[in-house]
Amino acid sequence: MSHIIAPGTSLTAQDVADLIDHALLKPELTPQEVEQTCRELAQDEIWSVCVRPSDVRLALQAVEGHQTRVCTVIGFPHGTTSTAAKVAESRQALADGATELDMVLNIGRLRGGDVEAVKQDIAAVVETGHAAGVLVKVIFETALLDEAQKEAACRASEDAGADFVKTSTGFAGGGATLPDVRLMRATIPDTMQVKASGGVRDIDTLLAMVAEGVTRIGTSSTEALLAGAREREEEGTLVVPEPGARLPAPTARVTDRAVGSTDRARASTDRGQRVHTARPVRAYRASGRSDRAAGQLTRSMTMLSAVSTWSAVPMAQDPSSASVARPSRCSSSVCSVRSG
Repeated sequence: MSHIIAPGTSLTAQDVADLIDHALLKPELTPQEVEQTCRELAQDEIWSVCVRPSDVRLALQAVEGHQTRVCTVIGFPHGTTSTAAKVAESRQALADGATELDMVLNIGRLRGGDVEAVKQDIAAVVETGHAAGVLVKVIFETALLDEAQKEAACRASEDAGADFVKTSTGFAGGGATLPDVRLMRATIPDTMQVKASGGVRDIDTLLAMVAEGVTRIGTSSTEALLAGAREREEEGTLVVPEPGARLPAPTARVTDRAVGSTDRARASTDRGQRVHTARPVRAYRASGRSDRAAGQLTRSMTMLSAVSTWSAVPMAQDPSSASVARPSRCSSSVCSVRSG
């Protein structure tokens, strides 16, 4: 049985809501934030909230009385936990009330060519999930794979009995692309489904994904998607396009961090002597060293700068002279570095 929505099909905003797994997976989310968001989204009757394993019970209570389901992730986000650990995590999630499992396959094993190990890993989670009557989706992390590896992942997921293949975790860069979902849809049988996750932030992108055979959307932009769907429904233009549609060019987003970096660079330029030390320190920090080590490097470079200044000043001609001409140890240039 095919779940694909045919091009030309008119949708409602509720049809769009029925496609959405809203992701609440960022590590910094507090229990209060997860609970509040789940309650709000349940009012829109989206298909599911996809939460961290430790939040399953909390989410289940928050959506009580609504059709919204609770999905969780297994082996997330890298897929490198052992099969036994993934099975144990799945069992706990099911005991807590999860109704869908999104597992990350072992990306390193797949890239290394051990497709059989990948298949067995998936099969163990699928067996656990299906025994409890829940769907299992397999996350590929398509941004890290070439086409042959994506096809191999599709075949391994099919052989293991999975219900869905899914593009991304959202934690490894990249996200769902039309070529990727097109390839996945073409490789798996009609009995399986495709979930596009990562980068679906507007209604045009969602509709283009649906046109390529996607039947589930993983997103954190549910509010924007539903607002766009309601607007298009009122206009009578909420229609699945033909496959091959072009997506609108993404709008460049300037983050606070980017703006802050620009301001800091400009300020460093204005400080003259400090530029000499700031660049190596930034490179040192970028290498993964601690801020404390970077601070020590700053102080060391300051001392070297001071020594260079002293050595540039000619010494008194008479070695026995008690008066040796040296600049003040706290010359203005050095002190400006220390106090800046």
